[in-house]
Amino acid sequence: MIDFGIGYEDELLTSISKKRKELIEVAETCGIKNQETVKQSKELDILINLYQKYIFNRKLINEQ
Repeated sequence: MIDFGIGYEDELLTSISKKRKELIEVAETCGIKNQETVKQSKELDILINLYQKYIFNRKLINEQ
């Protein structure tokens, strides 16, 4: 279960930044079509999607 408590947004943003750096390093080393690069890209997509859902849900809650 995901903890949406205090610090969740900061934690997500930190994870996104870290994953983005990892993706760039792997892509520069192995190439953009490498299996590890694709894996890192998918993991980054998941984190970004989580962040977008979090922001959307927070907005819904604040509108109520």
